[in-house]
Amino acid sequence: MQITHRVPNKSIKEALQAKGISQVQAAFDLEINRVAFNYIANGWEIPGPVTRIKICHYLDLPERALFPEV
Repeated sequence: MQITHRVPNKSIKEALQAKGISQVQAAFDLEINRVAFNYIANGWEIPGPVTRIKICHYLDLPERALFPEV
């Protein structure tokens, strides 16, 4: 059995920091549960296509920059 570890999504965290936006504020603006957004930003969860697009538009970055695993 291979154990995989979560990898924080540095792209999301760096983009938020560059814009001066907290995870809580981003979650509020995107109308995403703040815990769910935290899971996404910390690599615990890969969001569905609709949420990915919302996050990409919000941060003004291409999907492959924020979610290369998809």
